Amino acid sequence: MATAPSYVEQQTIAREKSLIENLMDFSFERMVTPRILKMLYGLHLFMGLVAAIWFVITGSRTLPPAGCWR
Repeated sequence: MATAPSYVEQQTIAREKSLIENLMDFSFERMVTPRILKMLYGLHLFMGLVAAIWFVITGSRTLPPAGCWR
């Protein structure tokens, strides 16, 4: 019959390592690549959003208003 883990057993449950700890893990217990790819993908989306907003703002400053042919 299974019982609830004791206090000591609960304290020995492994916690999730941080990104820096996983990068410095030379025993290769965990794969770091999926975490880095998620971070790079998010950074890529954020940079694209910033670039798109920048293009809209600078484009609206330099283009003449619609209907002006001068």
